[in-house]
Amino acid sequence: MTEGPEKSVSVVFEEACGWDKDGEVVLRCGEKSGRIFFSGGRIAWARVSTIERTFTDYAAQHSSITEEEARAVYEECERSGKNVAETMVEWGLLDEPTARRLLLEHLSECFYEIFSWPGAKALFVPEQRIYRPGLTYDYAEIIQVVYLLDENGKLPPEGLVALDQGQAVEASPPEHDAPESPRRSRAGLWAFVVVLVLAAAGSGLWFYRDALFGEPPPPPPKAEPTGTVKLSSDPAGAAIFLDGVRQAGVTPTQIEDVKLGHHVLRLTVEGSPPWEKDFDLDTPDRALVFVARFTAPPATDGGPADGGTAGGGEADGAQVAAEGGEAAEPAGVCYGASGEGTALLKVHSSPSRGQIYLDGVETKKRTPYTFRKLAAGVEHLVLIEKRGRLPASAKLKLAAGEKKTLKLRLARKGKRPKGRVSVRIETEPAGAKVTVDRRRVKGTTPLDVKLKASQASTVEISKPGRRKWRAKVRPVPGEQLTLKVKLRKR
Repeated sequence: MTEGPEKSVSVVFEEACGWDKDGEVVLRCGEKSGRIFFSGGRIAWARVSTIERTFTDYAAQHSSITEEEARAVYEECERSGKNVAETMVEWGLLDEPTARRLLLEHLSECFYEIFSWPGAKALFVPEQRIYRPGLTYDYAEIIQVVYLLDENGKLPPEGLVALDQGQAVEASPPEHDAPESPRRSRAGLWAFVVVLVLAAAGSGLWFYRDALFGEPPPPPPKAEPTGTVKLSSDPAGAAIFLDGVRQAGVTPTQIEDVKLGHHVLRLTVEGSPPWEKDFDLDTPDRALVFVARFTAPPATDGGPADGGTAGGGEADGAQVAAEGGEAAEPAGVCYGASGEGTALLKVHSSPSRGQIYLDGVETKKRTPYTFRKLAAGVEHLVLIEKRGRLPASAKLKLAAGEKKTLKLRLARKGKRPKGRVSVRIETEPAGAKVTVDRRRVKGTTPLDVKLKASQASTVEISKPGRRKWRAKVRPVPGEQLTLKVKLRKR
């Protein structure tokens, strides 16, 4: 398709658009390099070595996307190979018109940079690519914006020629009855040559590209070897902690993709001391098997008070375990605890865009996210859930001024938590009514309720003269959780 290393960049672009094919134009000018991706003869993406800012950076600067969300998009696209702009639209971070405007501005800056390179070399490499039709552009669309960027006329002569040719493409539609131009004939001839070279030499074109434009990006590093740990317990349903991080599901189950080396395993069930085991995993081809046996909880006289709902019937998602009495000092994890000072916690998940629960309560934030004023000196429980994945959680305590990053992996397979988990609800002032999933729970605060472990429950707390408190609450099996809620005056 090109006539050699000294082929005009503008001519290569014009030919790439005229071919109505997929591929990329690879450019190099001294130490500078760039790649322009085409889909059906339309411009879809660009990378230029002299522009350090990425499109994710540009989108974060010129839209409501946060830096954490932009970073999550970048990491997802690096892992999956998806297009960044398309991913932002799919995730709902940008609507398509906004994504199209931002991408047009970004691509135009890349073209303006390329047109400023005198004597750049170019080569078109055919390669099938699929892009969202609404996020591709005609060559003339790009040229129009580049004209605006060059308002001071700083482009070299070759860049000005490229702009003029781009305007000509826009203003003059092709005349089908006109004789074929020598340049178009040469383009067709070179296209035929390229096809022959590909058919005969296979990767020969890639060797030529490497010699002319430098080495291609190195292959991704090989994945580290991992192993599997199989777990069961008596009784079943134990919560699982590996190296202090709550794992998805409960026993019996298995944990896959565990890194080789030393680990600490901890299983917990309500009413029994935790079971702990230190072990070394050094067998990627054979699973380690552990069986935990818990001592039975001591028998107690009486039992929890009988629960119910106003108007009869048990509340769906909750059972009252005890009611009335003075509020005791909360133990375990406490939502609403004041702590001593603040700390910073960065929460990541794989995959990203997981819904974050902090101390059992939905935050309406998605990973990655940074809690900048987390109460220090008290225990916190972080749970992340995402559709199609098992939830993952971890318990931690940070000192005042400490900065920590938490990363949780959301597994595809495993046993989902079942049953109910006891949650303590205390309010200031006391005597508030509680509803779970729109059904009234008998009694007033302080009280204990049992919520489903498999999904979040909508908890609403109300008291005359006070504002209602309403949130989605999701407990974690084996973890004691208290909701300490201040009801504000109306």
